[in-house]
Amino acid sequence: MVKNPQAGRPEAAPVKKKPAVKPKVKPKPKPKVKPKPAVKPKPIPPKPKPVPVKPKPKP
Repeated sequence: MVKNPQAGRPEAAPVKKKPAVKPKVKPKPKPKVKPKPAVKPKPIPPKPKPVPVKPKPKP
C-alpha cells in the first residue's frame, strides 16, 4: 500500500468527494407592477420678479 502523505493514515481509503448538491432555487414570482397613473405636468409657477437690491450705505 502506498502511504498517502496527505491522509497520514495508510489504511484510510481515498474518500470520494460527493458532488456538491445545488439547492433548487425557486424562481421568485415577479411582483405585479401596477400601472402608474398618467402624471399630469405640473403648471410652471411664474418666476418672481427679481427684487432690486438696495446698495448698503457705507459707514
